Amino acid sequence: MNLLLDTNVLIDYIGKRKEFIEESKKIFISGFFGDAKIWISVQSFKDALYILSKSEDSKLIQQKFIKLCELVSPVDMLADDMILAAKLQWPDLEDCMISLAAEITRDVEGFKNSRVKAITPQQYIEIMKSENIDYSEIEL
Repeated sequence: MNLLLDTNVLIDYIGKRKEFIEESKKIFISGFFGDAKIWISVQSFKDALYILSKSEDSKLIQQKFIKLCELVSPVDMLADDMILAAKLQWPDLEDCMISLAAEITRDVEGFKNSRVKAITPQQYIEIMKSENIDYSEIEL
């Protein structure tokens, strides 16, 4: 399965956000085991750094990004992607740009106009469980 994660999931994992860390961890574990190919927009790394550096050292965050890139593939958005997204007139330009590819997000409502169904990390975990894949006991 190919997954393009939105910025929220990246922030949840790198920032170890208490209410979302377990779900986001399982997403990355699925990439580690090869059950999913994980993609993250380069823009998401920039946005996550901006948000996370308010409470954590920027250099440490960047080191975490480097390590994470052993598991994920950064993907760049093109100018044409931004122009198309702007023409679609969603309330959130970033959501629209990311929706131009498949993804997993905590903000499913923000992606209701997406051509590809957005799912939450919990929904992805449930899909994997239905295929008898469960990451509950694994530490990353």
